[in-house]
Amino acid sequence: MKTELNLLERSYSLFRYPKLANEQLQAWDAGDEYLIQHVEELALPKSSNILILNDNFGALSCWFSEEHKVTAVTDSFVSQQGIKSNLSANKLNGVTLLSSTDAWPNDIDLVLMQIPRNNRYLTWQLDQLAQKYAGRSPFIAVNKAKEIHTSTLKLFEKFAGPTTTSLARKKHRLVFTELSSATQKPAVDAYTTWQVEGHDLTLANLPNVYSGESLDLGARFMLEHLSKLDADNKDVVDLGCGNGVLSIKLKQLFPAARITAVDESFMASARQSITLNLIS
Repeated sequence: MKTELNLLERSYSLFRYPKLANEQLQAWDAGDEYLIQHVEELALPKSSNILILNDNFGALSCWFSEEHKVTAVTDSFVSQQGIKSNLSANKLNGVTLLSSTDAWPNDIDLVLMQIPRNNRYLTWQLDQLAQKYAGRSPFIAVNKAKEIHTSTLKLFEKFAGPTTTSLARKKHRLVFTELSSATQKPAVDAYTTWQVEGHDLTLANLPNVYSGESLDLGARFMLEHLSKLDADNKDVVDLGCGNGVLSIKLKQLFPAARITAVDESFMASARQSITLNLIS
């Protein structure tokens, strides 16, 4: 497994987080390399303010922090720890690390994005960018070419601004968008609620909550079987709690259960859902 990013006569030692002895996956991909090479060709003035969205394990943050002022926004606690770890290991300048729920800085010279898988979260981020940086900051995104569909580009066009793409290189493609505040209202509310049919539940959902627009099949299946558990007066951990649907149902069924809801996403909205359902 390759751990040294060697590019343009610079080198960084990068690992996924947590660091595993038998790790089989790199901490960066060809998309990171493509984006880095393109930005270096732009010859940005040193100490430019760069906003990086969804940096997986810090390859982009590490590279650009050497000469620029970087703000990195992620919805993943694991990714955030990976960025910190790789910055420290390479003795690099610190970056401003923000969670997905924090306010973004006002003065930004360039926006870079690893395109997220969740289209609702992507749409929300695009809308936030258009509202905050329209006409002021160039915006470049990257993903595997096979993941950049016509429908993906339509989202960029509709909610961020006029969009073009690069040629594919090593199975990745760049997306260039002229951020525009034109026409429409925000595409995705920061906070939405809906009720679970057949259950006395109301769920709160932030943009990157898994299955944030409808109940997924796995959760629906588990809801039908929770009553069979012997959970009263027990300690229960809900791993990957998301919007909290299982935790809330368990508490309704077993009021004496002690439930800990855990998720590495900063947008996990179990706390808000619990409040909506008046559970203490």
